[in-house]
Amino acid sequence: MLALILSLVGALCFFLFSPEYHFAFLKGESMSPTIPDGALVCLESSPGNEIEIGQILAFNHQSYYGDDEIILHRIIEEEGGRFITKGDYNANNDFLYVEKEDIVGIYLFHVPLLGAVFLFLKENIWLVFIVAFLLVFLIIIVERQIISRRKKIEEFQTKA
Repeated sequence: MLALILSLVGALCFFLFSPEYHFAFLKGESMSPTIPDGALVCLESSPGNEIEIGQILAFNHQSYYGDDEIILHRIIEEEGGRFITKGDYNANNDFLYVEKEDIVGIYLFHVPLLGAVFLFLKENIWLVFIVAFLLVFLIIIVERQIISRRKKIEEFQTKA
């Protein structure tokens, strides 16, 4: 069991600290059922010339509001070095072409629901601070009780 945990931690560290991989949180149903809403997605960040039709691509796109967002859709066609994509759940192709310079990475794997947990914590950072404060407070209380009990045991032993 310990070997399995250490292996998973090692693999996670490899992906987290390697410049060749990125992580993204999937928000939405456009890639269902292949990738569920709320999944943590691992991307190969430097695919080079290995991009093929059928692969799932993460790319930058500027939203209607001017915000940059990352979209994760499947490549269905290539036209002159540009890609046409479509979400697996969507009925129609995307209305935009994806240029190579907009590509963030190629989909490798996902972990269901883990992205939703991170998104929740990111959007509710105050909750993280409250929980951390309560944990520190609890540790202090427990430590004081342990010290108090040790002193009582030492007093009892010295009297005996």
